[in-house]
Parts: sequence; structure tokens; C-alpha cells
Amino acid sequence: PNIRAGMCADQLFACTNCHVKVGFDQLSSQQQLCKVRHQRHRSTCSITSTPSQDCRKLFPLAACGYCKTEFHCLSVGDSSETCKKCQADCKQYGEPKRCSYCTQKCAFQGHICLRCRNSERKYGSPIFCEECKLKCAFSRPQIQKDKVNGRTLCSLCTVDYRRARYQEERHLETERSVSKR
Repeated sequence: PNIRAGMCADQLFACTNCHVKVGFDQLSSQQQLCKVRHQRHRSTCSITSTPSQDCRKLFPLAACGYCKTEFHCLSVGDSSETCKKCQADCKQYGEPKRCSYCTQKCAFQGHICLRCRNSERKYGSPIFCEECKLKCAFSRPQIQKDKVNGRTLCSLCTVDYRRARYQEERHLETERSVSKR
């Protein structure tokens, strides 16, 4: 079920860091950090920050060593390179094995990781990824393929493609703003 679909437009939720009340769509998906810029009082902030900076930029972004999901390190000095979900799975199931589809070391139960298992259940058997040439992509609907230029990519290559496209767009924006001056 889609959590966002049941949210009322007038409901407010607190940021995990600064406790400012914002709309649900203004919070990051995993750590519930605010995306909006606002003036903050130093007494309410757990980390000294400059005014008008959103909370997501206060915490470093890290990639999980197992599932490769990006997450914000919420505690200062936290050098853990594992997301909370994988930490809990490590405690419950022990050290993960390599997934037989995507070859990532994130298969906690059995020989297929949760991401590939859910994709297989939803889209059918895996097919070859156009980028990494592994049999770890899934036949997604055309609407989702259009987001990656119509290509059939696995989840990791999709993230890499979107990141590269975002950086390219930012680079073009900075070139345009410099050329306007």
C-alpha cells in the first residue's frame, strides 16, 4: 500500500534532526530528514549548521556495503557502512551470501537477495542488463524504462545512470549560469 496516498495535505510531520513540522512530501524517504530550507534555532539543532540549509545536507551520504542503498549517517562519527535494514538482517540471519542474480553480497535468506526476489515476483525471471551484461535486470513496464532512456538496466546500473544524468544536468546548469554573467 502506498503510504503517501492516504496522507492528508494538511498533516505535518517532524524532521528527525531539527523537529521542524513539514509536509510528508518534504521529508526524505528513509531517515525522514527535511528537504526544505528553513531558519533553525541553534538550540533545536543537534549539529551546528548554517541557517537556510536543509537537514539532509548536514549528514554525510554513504552507500551500504551490502545492498548498495544510499543512506544518511545520522550519528556523528558513525563510520558504519551498513544501513539499518542490513544491520538488523545481519543480527537475525548472520553474514549474507552473494545473490545468484546481481552478485551483490546481500542475500540474507537463501541464494537470492530481497531486491531481486521482489523484482522476480513482480516482473518475472531476470534478463540481461544492457550495461553490466549480468542476468540481473527485470522486464519492467515501458513507463519505468522511459526514465532510463528506454534501456533495460538492473537496479544498480539504474542508480548509476540516474546519478550520472543528474550530475550532467547540474553541470549544464552551472555552465548556463556562468555564461549568462
